[in-house]
Amino acid sequence: MSNCINENLYGADYLPENVADTNLHAMCEQARRYYMCEVLGIANDSGLTEEDYIRCLKILAKSGNGEMCIIYGDALKDGRGVEINRKKAKKYFKKAAENGQIFGYGLIGMMYYEEQNYKKAFKYLKMAGKVGDCTVFTLAEMYQKGLYVKKNLKKAVKLYEYIVDNYEMGDYFDKAKERLREICDTEYEEFKEKVFALFMKIGYAEDEINAYFSRPDIEELIERNYEGYTKRDVAGYSPEATAGCLDMMY
Repeated sequence: MSNCINENLYGADYLPENVADTNLHAMCEQARRYYMCEVLGIANDSGLTEEDYIRCLKILAKSGNGEMCIIYGDALKDGRGVEINRKKAKKYFKKAAENGQIFGYGLIGMMYYEEQNYKKAFKYLKMAGKVGDCTVFTLAEMYQKGLYVKKNLKKAVKLYEYIVDNYEMGDYFDKAKERLREICDTEYEEFKEKVFALFMKIGYAEDEINAYFSRPDIEELIERNYEGYTKRDVAGYSPEATAGCLDMMY
């Protein structure tokens, strides 16, 4: 299609009245300006009414503009200026991805995740790769909770760490850091419980172990071994090795 609006395709009376001209690039700039004003919560200085804005989005999305497919799909998903239509939203997100905006696959995946269709969610989130902090976070959550895929905390941690390392200004930066703390705390408690159980098997009384494990130097040793075992996967820091070391120190 040419860079100008084809009236035979859309109908002359369909064209927005307040658009600067019928050039797709100019229309895109106006629509983008409206969208940014909306996102930032500032006065709309795009020259478009909401009705004209939605019409522009639809024209631009149909023309194959990947960015506008994302924005129009988002409007359809949430019902901003149009009726909610999740099926059409997915269609435009897919079109966005096919026109270079791979994030569109991630948005489809997140919609399926919300619908608890975890099989399709996983498929599209994987197709999106690591584009978009929300996409990466949702994929990490699936690994963390074992949704459709086998629970894999190591993969979840890697994805959460990717967000922390690459999306410092993103909406999911703090959430990813919190999840990393949660996983670390959970894994540490599990590690400590294994050491405790092994000590019980050696023959120590529960009260003895509790008193021993509450010593600051022993807590520090268990934490150090846990970090060595989880970060470097060294057998010498395993729960079995830790219990043996503590037994010799008792």
